[in-house]
Amino acid sequence: MNSETTNHHHHDDALTPRSIATSVLSWTYSTLTGGNIWNARDHERPRQEPKQEPKQDTAPKATLTKHMNGGIQHQPRRIKSLNGFKEETKSRIMTLELAEKLRERMPGRPKFYDRWSLVYSLEQHGISLKTLYHRCRRNLDYSEPNNLHLRQYLQGYFVLVVKDYSGGIFGAFVNEAFRPEKLFFGNKDCFLWKASVQDSKENKLEPDMDDRPGNPDSKTQYNLNVYNYTGANKYLITCGHDHLSVGGSHNYKSGLWLDELLERGVTETVATFDNDPLSDEPEGKFGIQGVEIWKMGDLDREWIEIFGQ
Repeated sequence: MNSETTNHHHHDDALTPRSIATSVLSWTYSTLTGGNIWNARDHERPRQEPKQEPKQDTAPKATLTKHMNGGIQHQPRRIKSLNGFKEETKSRIMTLELAEKLRERMPGRPKFYDRWSLVYSLEQHGISLKTLYHRCRRNLDYSEPNNLHLRQYLQGYFVLVVKDYSGGIFGAFVNEAFRPEKLFFGNKDCFLWKASVQDSKENKLEPDMDDRPGNPDSKTQYNLNVYNYTGANKYLITCGHDHLSVGGSHNYKSGLWLDELLERGVTETVATFDNDPLSDEPEGKFGIQGVEIWKMGDLDREWIEIFGQ
């Protein structure tokens, strides 16, 4: 028994080529790693990651210029596009030139939108105040009730554009979507405006195709009068099912008032903006040739792919 055991141990301790190679490799590995197998990572050659090209940011940014005191000032870009007109829409009031004039007079944040989106066009979407309010919703589902919470309407800044039958172009800049409300709404950013054409085609109702309003290549130049909020009262925006009005006074006058069928309007001097009448028609009473509402930036609508624009 002992003899067999002794012979067995002698057999296990025998040096073989395989055991010699294993011992040499173990000693070499231990020497390189300092006796700790986990230190092997310290002796690995660091991997070189493939060089990646920096990503280009395609989002529109403001131009940066230096202040006189050495700081940085954000300069908004010019407006690049007016989105939303259909090809067959002939009556187009807003142009890039007019939009740029308006942008220059806006308060800080709206100046940085280089795209405007069409919310409503009288020709393109239908002639009624009800349709105008509906177009200002976030969700265009007609099954929704008429009286919606504020969050159900588009959020942001808007420009109302009106054209009368004498060719006058005027409107309002507002900080909330037009919607039926029992109370006045809006803030100090709101203003009324009136544009006048600089060239000789001022009284021409049917301009050449190249100068047609809404054509980005239009050569028409505008002068712009802006009537800012005076702080005299809080009669900024009021909307009902039979009217849309911006600006007011205690004597029931309105800076800009449109009827429910968007056929007729009135403009008067009011304390809210201390404005001149926006239309040159007698007594500020005018017939409506066109109405548009534009939103600064993109439309954040739901169901837009179903109901379209």
